[in-house]
Amino acid sequence: MPECQVRLLSKEDVDALLTEEDVISTVEAVFRGCAAGRVTQTHPEMLFADEGRENMFMPMPALLQERGVAGLKWVNMFGRQQPGYPAMFGHLIILNSPENGGPYAIVEGTAITNRRTAGGHAVAAAKVLARPDARVMAVVGCGSQGRQGLNAFLPRYPLEEVRLYDRFPAAAEALAAGASARCPGVRFTVCEAPRAAVEGADIVLTATTSKETLVEGGWLAPGSFTAALFHFNDLDWRYARACDKWVLGLREADYGSILHNKDVLAKGADLKPGEEYGDLSDVLTGRLPGRTRADERILYTHMGMGALDVALADVVFRRAVETDRGQLFRFA
Repeated sequence: MPECQVRLLSKEDVDALLTEEDVISTVEAVFRGCAAGRVTQTHPEMLFADEGRENMFMPMPALLQERGVAGLKWVNMFGRQQPGYPAMFGHLIILNSPENGGPYAIVEGTAITNRRTAGGHAVAAAKVLARPDARVMAVVGCGSQGRQGLNAFLPRYPLEEVRLYDRFPAAAEALAAGASARCPGVRFTVCEAPRAAVEGADIVLTATTSKETLVEGGWLAPGSFTAALFHFNDLDWRYARACDKWVLGLREADYGSILHNKDVLAKGADLKPGEEYGDLSDVLTGRLPGRTRADERILYTHMGMGALDVALADVVFRRAVETDRGQLFRFA
Protein backbone atom coordinates (compact mmCIF):
# COMPACT_ATOMS: atom_id res chain seq x y z
CA MET A 1 0.00 0.00 0.00
CA PRO A 2 1.41 3.46 -0.85
CA GLU A 3 2.55 5.58 2.08
CA CYS A 4 0.12 8.33 3.19
CA GLN A 5 1.99 11.21 4.81
CA VAL A 6 0.06 14.10 6.35
CA ARG A 7 1.46 17.52 7.29
CA LEU A 8 0.02 19.21 10.40
CA LEU A 9 0.04 23.01 10.24
CA SER A 10 -0.70 25.23 13.23
CA LYS A 11 -1.97 28.79 13.64
CA GLU A 12 1.64 29.93 13.89
CA ASP A 13 2.38 28.26 10.55
CA VAL A 14 -0.66 29.91 8.92
CA ASP A 15 0.31 33.35 10.23
CA ALA A 16 3.91 32.94 9.10
CA LEU A 17 3.18 31.61 5.61
CA LEU A 18 0.06 33.46 4.44
CA THR A 19 0.31 37.09 3.28
CA GLU A 20 -2.53 39.58 2.79
CA GLU A 21 -1.91 39.56 -0.96
CA ASP A 22 -2.13 35.75 -0.94
CA VAL A 23 -5.49 35.98 0.74
CA ILE A 24 -7.04 38.55 -1.59
CA SER A 25 -5.72 37.05 -4.83
CA THR A 26 -6.76 33.53 -3.81
CA VAL A 27 -10.23 34.69 -2.78
CA GLU A 28 -10.71 36.42 -6.13
CA ALA A 29 -9.52 33.31 -7.98
CA VAL A 30 -12.01 31.12 -6.09
CA PHE A 31 -14.93 33.39 -6.96
CA ARG A 32 -13.89 33.34 -10.62
CA GLY A 33 -13.62 29.56 -10.42
CA CYS A 34 -17.15 29.41 -9.05
CA ALA A 35 -18.39 31.49 -11.99
CA ALA A 36 -16.67 29.11 -14.41
CA GLY A 37 -18.17 26.02 -12.80
CA ARG A 38 -14.77 24.81 -11.63
CA VAL A 39 -15.63 24.74 -7.94
CA THR A 40 -17.97 22.19 -6.37
CA GLN A 41 -19.34 22.65 -2.87
CA THR A 42 -22.46 21.73 -0.97
CA HIS A 43 -24.62 23.90 1.25
CA PRO A 44 -23.43 23.41 4.85
CA GLU A 45 -25.57 21.06 6.89
CA MET A 46 -26.02 22.25 10.47
CA LEU A 47 -25.61 19.51 13.07
CA PHE A 48 -27.10 20.76 16.33
CA ALA A 49 -25.57 19.48 19.54
CA ASP A 50 -28.28 20.72 21.93
CA GLU A 51 -32.06 20.81 22.13
CA GLY A 52 -32.13 24.60 22.03
CA ARG A 53 -30.28 24.60 18.70
CA GLU A 54 -27.73 27.08 20.00
CA ASN A 55 -24.64 24.89 19.55
CA MET A 56 -23.81 23.31 16.24
CA PHE A 57 -21.19 21.65 14.08
CA MET A 58 -21.03 22.29 10.35
CA PRO A 59 -19.03 20.43 7.65
CA MET A 60 -18.08 22.60 4.65
CA PRO A 61 -16.67 20.44 1.81
CA ALA A 62 -15.27 21.79 -1.47
CA LEU A 63 -13.54 20.50 -4.60
CA LEU A 64 -11.44 23.00 -6.56
CA GLN A 65 -10.56 21.49 -9.91
CA GLU A 66 -8.12 24.15 -11.07
CA ARG A 67 -6.11 23.94 -7.84
CA GLY A 68 -6.25 20.15 -7.74
CA VAL A 69 -7.48 20.00 -4.16
CA ALA A 70 -10.46 18.63 -2.29
CA GLY A 71 -11.05 19.53 1.31
CA LEU A 72 -13.33 19.85 4.27
CA LYS A 73 -13.61 22.69 6.73
CA TRP A 74 -14.98 21.34 10.01
CA VAL A 75 -16.58 24.18 11.97
CA ASN A 76 -18.33 24.61 15.30
CA MET A 77 -20.40 27.56 16.51
CA PHE A 78 -21.56 27.43 20.11
CA GLY A 79 -24.00 30.18 21.05
CA ARG A 80 -24.33 28.68 24.53
CA GLN A 81 -20.70 27.98 25.29
CA GLN A 82 -19.01 26.73 28.45
CA PRO A 83 -17.34 29.48 30.53
CA GLY A 84 -13.90 30.41 29.29
CA TYR A 85 -14.32 28.97 25.78
CA PRO A 86 -14.81 31.06 22.61
CA ALA A 87 -17.99 30.73 20.54
CA MET A 88 -16.00 29.15 17.70
CA PHE A 89 -13.34 26.80 19.03
CA GLY A 90 -10.72 24.90 17.06
CA HIS A 91 -11.73 24.88 13.40
CA LEU A 92 -9.92 22.34 11.20
CA ILE A 93 -9.32 22.09 7.45
CA ILE A 94 -8.50 18.69 5.96
CA LEU A 95 -6.99 18.53 2.47
CA ASN A 96 -7.14 15.54 0.12
CA SER A 97 -5.82 14.78 -3.34
CA PRO A 98 -8.52 14.46 -6.03
CA GLU A 99 -6.18 12.11 -7.91
CA ASN A 100 -5.97 9.33 -5.33
CA GLY A 101 -8.22 10.47 -2.47
CA GLY A 102 -5.45 10.50 0.10
CA PRO A 103 -5.26 13.21 2.80
CA TYR A 104 -2.09 15.30 2.77
CA ALA A 105 -2.64 18.13 5.25
CA ILE A 106 -4.57 19.12 8.36
CA VAL A 107 -4.51 22.89 8.83
CA GLU A 108 -5.66 25.04 11.76
CA GLY A 109 -8.76 26.73 10.39
CA THR A 110 -9.62 29.59 12.74
CA ALA A 111 -6.72 31.73 11.57
CA ILE A 112 -7.66 31.11 7.95
CA THR A 113 -11.32 31.92 8.68
CA ASN A 114 -10.29 35.25 10.20
CA ARG A 115 -7.98 36.09 7.32
CA ARG A 116 -10.28 35.12 4.44
CA THR A 117 -13.33 36.95 5.78
CA ALA A 118 -12.89 40.63 6.71
CA GLY A 119 -9.40 40.81 5.26
CA GLY A 120 -10.23 38.58 2.30
CA HIS A 121 -13.59 38.56 0.55
CA ALA A 122 -14.65 41.87 2.14
CA VAL A 123 -11.58 43.56 0.62
CA ALA A 124 -12.08 41.78 -2.71
CA ALA A 125 -15.64 43.09 -2.80
CA ALA A 126 -14.57 46.61 -1.81
CA LYS A 127 -12.11 46.74 -4.70
CA VAL A 128 -15.02 46.68 -7.17
CA LEU A 129 -17.87 48.10 -5.07
CA ALA A 130 -16.40 50.81 -2.82
CA ARG A 131 -15.33 54.30 -3.82
CA PRO A 132 -11.54 54.38 -4.24
CA ASP A 133 -11.42 57.79 -2.55
CA ALA A 134 -13.05 56.55 0.68
CA ARG A 135 -11.93 58.72 3.60
CA VAL A 136 -14.01 57.50 6.57
CA MET A 137 -14.39 53.88 7.68
CA ALA A 138 -16.59 52.42 10.41
CA VAL A 139 -15.83 49.07 12.05
CA VAL A 140 -18.67 47.60 14.10
CA GLY A 141 -17.20 44.70 16.04
CA CYS A 142 -13.56 44.92 17.08
CA GLY A 143 -12.66 41.30 17.67
CA SER A 144 -10.40 39.21 15.44
CA GLN A 145 -12.52 39.78 12.31
CA GLY A 146 -12.68 43.54 12.81
CA ARG A 147 -8.94 43.69 13.45
CA GLN A 148 -8.07 41.66 10.36
CA GLY A 149 -10.43 43.74 8.24
CA LEU A 150 -9.07 47.06 9.46
CA ASN A 151 -5.48 45.94 8.88
CA ALA A 152 -6.33 44.96 5.31
CA PHE A 153 -8.33 48.10 4.47
CA LEU A 154 -5.93 50.68 5.94
CA PRO A 155 -3.16 50.42 3.30
CA ARG A 156 -5.62 50.30 0.39
CA TYR A 157 -7.66 53.47 0.92
CA PRO A 158 -6.77 57.10 1.71
CA LEU A 159 -8.52 56.86 5.07
CA GLU A 160 -8.46 59.92 7.30
CA GLU A 161 -10.74 58.66 10.07
CA VAL A 162 -11.69 55.24 11.41
CA ARG A 163 -14.60 54.96 13.84
CA LEU A 164 -14.72 51.89 16.04
CA TYR A 165 -17.57 50.38 18.02
CA ASP A 166 -17.70 47.23 20.11
CA ARG A 167 -20.08 46.24 22.91
CA PHE A 168 -16.91 45.83 24.96
CA PRO A 169 -15.28 49.29 24.78
CA ALA A 170 -11.93 47.89 25.80
CA ALA A 171 -11.78 45.89 22.56
CA ALA A 172 -12.35 49.03 20.48
CA GLU A 173 -9.82 50.98 22.54
CA ALA A 174 -7.19 48.27 22.12
CA LEU A 175 -7.74 48.15 18.36
CA ALA A 176 -7.55 51.95 18.13
CA ALA A 177 -4.32 52.07 20.15
CA GLY A 178 -2.60 49.42 18.04
CA ALA A 179 -3.74 50.84 14.71
CA SER A 180 -2.91 54.45 15.57
CA ALA A 181 0.66 53.45 16.43
CA ARG A 182 1.05 52.01 12.92
CA CYS A 183 -0.91 54.73 11.10
CA PRO A 184 -0.24 58.06 12.84
CA GLY A 185 -1.88 60.01 10.00
CA VAL A 186 -5.29 58.43 10.60
CA ARG A 187 -7.67 59.57 13.36
CA PHE A 188 -9.15 56.68 15.33
CA THR A 189 -12.34 57.33 17.28
CA VAL A 190 -13.96 54.93 19.74
CA CYS A 191 -17.74 55.38 19.60
CA GLU A 192 -20.28 54.69 22.33
CA ALA A 193 -22.96 53.50 19.89
CA PRO A 194 -23.05 51.96 16.39
CA ARG A 195 -24.88 54.93 14.91
CA ALA A 196 -22.10 57.33 15.84
CA ALA A 197 -19.65 55.11 13.99
CA VAL A 198 -21.75 54.44 10.89
CA GLU A 199 -23.41 57.75 9.98
CA GLY A 200 -21.47 59.47 7.19
CA ALA A 201 -18.93 56.66 6.77
CA ASP A 202 -17.74 55.75 3.26
CA ILE A 203 -16.92 52.13 4.19
CA VAL A 204 -18.84 50.20 6.86
CA LEU A 205 -17.61 46.82 8.09
CA THR A 206 -19.92 44.85 10.38
CA ALA A 207 -17.92 42.09 12.00
CA THR A 208 -19.91 40.93 15.01
CA THR A 209 -21.63 37.74 16.12
CA SER A 210 -24.65 39.66 17.41
CA LYS A 211 -28.12 38.34 16.64
CA GLU A 212 -29.59 41.75 17.39
CA THR A 213 -29.78 44.48 14.75
CA LEU A 214 -26.99 46.95 15.47
CA VAL A 215 -26.89 48.92 12.20
CA GLU A 216 -29.96 50.52 10.62
CA GLY A 217 -30.03 51.04 6.87
CA GLY A 218 -31.14 54.66 7.23
CA TRP A 219 -27.80 55.56 8.76
CA LEU A 220 -25.80 54.64 5.66
CA ALA A 221 -24.62 57.58 3.57
CA PRO A 222 -24.93 58.06 -0.21
CA GLY A 223 -21.85 56.59 -1.87
CA SER A 224 -21.21 54.18 0.99
CA PHE A 225 -20.09 50.56 0.75
CA THR A 226 -21.18 48.18 3.49
CA ALA A 227 -19.65 44.75 4.01
CA ALA A 228 -21.90 42.71 6.30
CA LEU A 229 -19.99 39.59 7.32
CA PHE A 230 -22.85 38.00 9.26
CA HIS A 231 -25.58 38.76 6.73
CA PHE A 232 -28.56 40.38 8.45
CA ASN A 233 -27.97 39.14 11.97
CA ASP A 234 -26.55 42.52 13.00
CA LEU A 235 -27.71 44.65 10.01
CA ASP A 236 -31.25 45.82 9.19
CA TRP A 237 -32.43 43.38 6.50
CA ARG A 238 -34.61 46.08 4.91
CA TYR A 239 -31.48 47.78 3.66
CA ALA A 240 -31.16 45.05 1.03
CA ARG A 241 -34.21 46.54 -0.67
CA ALA A 242 -33.45 50.19 0.05
CA CYS A 243 -29.88 50.28 -1.27
CA ASP A 244 -28.96 50.83 -4.92
CA LYS A 245 -27.24 47.46 -5.20
CA TRP A 246 -27.28 44.41 -2.97
CA VAL A 247 -24.45 42.06 -3.91
CA LEU A 248 -24.12 38.56 -2.47
CA GLY A 249 -20.86 36.69 -2.23
CA LEU A 250 -22.25 33.63 -4.01
CA ARG A 251 -25.97 33.04 -4.56
CA GLU A 252 -26.02 29.34 -3.77
CA ALA A 253 -23.95 29.75 -0.63
CA ASP A 254 -25.70 32.85 0.70
CA TYR A 255 -29.41 32.41 0.10
CA GLY A 256 -29.48 29.25 2.14
CA SER A 257 -27.79 31.09 5.00
CA ILE A 258 -30.42 33.83 4.81
CA LEU A 259 -33.59 31.87 4.11
CA HIS A 260 -32.92 29.27 6.82
CA ASN A 261 -31.64 31.63 9.50
CA LYS A 262 -34.24 31.53 12.27
CA ASP A 263 -32.85 34.64 13.95
CA VAL A 264 -33.16 36.74 10.78
CA LEU A 265 -36.58 35.28 9.97
CA ALA A 266 -37.74 36.17 13.48
CA LYS A 267 -37.13 39.82 12.58
CA GLY A 268 -39.66 39.57 9.76
CA ALA A 269 -37.20 39.21 6.89
CA ASP A 270 -38.86 37.93 3.71
CA LEU A 271 -36.08 38.35 1.16
CA LYS A 272 -36.46 36.14 -1.88
CA PRO A 273 -34.03 34.89 -4.54
CA GLY A 274 -33.81 37.40 -7.36
CA GLU A 275 -33.93 40.51 -5.20
CA GLU A 276 -30.15 40.79 -5.26
CA TYR A 277 -28.30 42.76 -7.94
CA GLY A 278 -25.89 39.88 -8.46
CA ASP A 279 -23.05 38.18 -6.67
CA LEU A 280 -19.34 38.87 -6.41
CA SER A 281 -18.48 36.26 -9.04
CA ASP A 282 -20.68 38.18 -11.50
CA VAL A 283 -18.79 41.40 -10.83
CA LEU A 284 -15.28 39.94 -10.73
CA THR A 285 -15.82 38.21 -14.09
CA GLY A 286 -17.35 41.30 -15.71
CA ARG A 287 -20.81 39.82 -16.20
CA LEU A 288 -22.15 42.74 -14.17
CA PRO A 289 -20.57 46.14 -13.53
CA GLY A 290 -19.67 46.99 -9.95
CA ARG A 291 -19.96 50.58 -8.78
CA THR A 292 -21.10 52.83 -11.61
CA ARG A 293 -21.92 56.03 -9.70
CA ALA A 294 -20.19 57.81 -6.85
CA ASP A 295 -23.45 58.19 -4.91
CA GLU A 296 -24.56 54.54 -5.02
CA ARG A 297 -25.28 52.87 -1.70
CA ILE A 298 -23.95 49.35 -2.14
CA LEU A 299 -24.45 46.49 0.30
CA TYR A 300 -22.37 43.32 0.20
CA THR A 301 -23.31 40.33 2.36
CA HIS A 302 -21.45 37.04 2.57
CA MET A 303 -20.66 34.69 5.45
CA GLY A 304 -17.99 32.83 3.53
CA MET A 305 -17.82 29.36 2.00
CA GLY A 306 -15.70 26.30 2.44
CA ALA A 307 -13.97 26.71 -0.93
CA LEU A 308 -12.20 29.85 0.30
CA ASP A 309 -10.81 28.06 3.35
CA VAL A 310 -9.74 24.99 1.38
CA ALA A 311 -7.95 27.09 -1.24
CA LEU A 312 -6.08 29.13 1.37
CA ALA A 313 -5.17 26.04 3.37
CA ASP A 314 -3.65 24.63 0.18
CA VAL A 315 -1.59 27.83 -0.25
CA VAL A 316 -0.31 27.40 3.31
CA PHE A 317 0.50 23.75 2.66
CA ARG A 318 2.50 24.51 -0.49
CA ARG A 319 4.50 27.19 1.32
CA ALA A 320 5.08 24.80 4.20
CA VAL A 321 6.52 22.20 1.85
CA GLU A 322 8.86 24.81 0.36
CA THR A 323 10.07 25.96 3.79
CA ASP A 324 9.80 22.61 5.61
CA ARG A 325 7.35 23.86 8.23
CA GLY A 326 4.81 21.86 10.18
CA GLN A 327 4.82 18.37 11.57
CA LEU A 328 4.71 15.24 9.43
CA PHE A 329 3.11 11.99 10.48
CA ARG A 330 2.41 8.76 8.65
CA PHE A 331 -1.34 8.36 8.31
CA ALA A 332 -1.15 4.91 6.74
